[in-house]
Amino acid sequence: MNNYELANAFKDLSTPLLADACVRLGFPLRLAPPGIRALISGSRVAGNVLPTRH
Repeated sequence: MNNYELANAFKDLSTPLLADACVRLGFPLRLAPPGIRALISGSRVAGNVLPTRH
């Protein structure tokens, strides 16, 4: 599944729904801190990510 397909599959799901699904399926939760916001208001992001350090 490419990032475009992944974004379309997740476009109508909220963060609480995704977190609940992860907990129920036993997947580890890897969430950004609460202060993280989108650069463009109303935008959403879904896809593969890589961890990084600053």
